[in-house]
Amino acid sequence: MTLLTDCDLNSAPSLSRVAVCAGFEPDRGLTRRFSQWLHRRAGEGVLLGGIDTGPVLLADMGCSPAIG
Repeated sequence: MTLLTDCDLNSAPSLSRVAVCAGFEPDRGLTRRFSQWLHRRAGEGVLLGGIDTGPVLLADMGCSPAIG
């Protein structure tokens, strides 16, 4: 399955929640820029969650996915 984006990271709107969707190769789409972006959002109090192997990717990056 392919997921398309509406905007790039620089033009992403202010968000209260972000869901990271990953599949069989979760590290494949992970870039330093995206990792830094997620860490900044987490630092701002944005709730991070994951779909499929997204929680694994978040945990590997040191970003605790939301539970509950």
